[in-house]
Amino acid sequence: MPGNHRVLEAENQLLKTLLALPSAAAPDVELAAAISFLAGAMSATTGYLELLVGEESEPCFTAGYDAGGNDPVDTICRGVIARAVADNAPVRSSSARRDPRFQELGSVRRNATEAIACAPLAVGDITGVVCLQRSGQPGGFTDGELRLVDYFTQQVMLVAHRLVPPVPLRTEIRRLQVNLVRDALARTRGNVAQAARELKVARSFVYSVIRQ
Repeated sequence: MPGNHRVLEAENQLLKTLLALPSAAAPDVELAAAISFLAGAMSATTGYLELLVGEESEPCFTAGYDAGGNDPVDTICRGVIARAVADNAPVRSSSARRDPRFQELGSVRRNATEAIACAPLAVGDITGVVCLQRSGQPGGFTDGELRLVDYFTQQVMLVAHRLVPPVPLRTEIRRLQVNLVRDALARTRGNVAQAARELKVARSFVYSVIRQ
């Protein structure tokens, strides 16, 4: 029963946050909280949202939650996200590690991923994906939990345009990223893994400044 109480509390917090999202002064902050509430309401171990613009391959906005305190970018199943984006359709599985579509994916094996719910979204030239997964616990998401994902996705679409920088800034960001790559590789003496970690931190900082 205590577990059920926590789930209901997280669901109530999620719905309150999403209802206030369209008029929020800082939708990026509210979404960061909402994705953790969504994961809590679904008893998910990882929740992740990313938005991209046009043909760009790097997300210009991300928000995530991981029950183990890890970076959700590292624990979310990129192969499942790729399937949802490629098919432009929701991807759901009660057990990814037993699903022939995903059981060979390294992230699925590494995280013992069970339930998966991944929904693509698109508004104008903004595309993205919302993905929830549960690891180490058998059983799929319920219909009610899946409806929460659908509602969350719809609310994100209402504020997506406020979460991405305008075209001139995106052009400047691309220029900065080229310089960041060059500087990071020089600083780490070609250590690609270390350079990538530095770039992730730098990119998050750039976008957080832009949204202020």
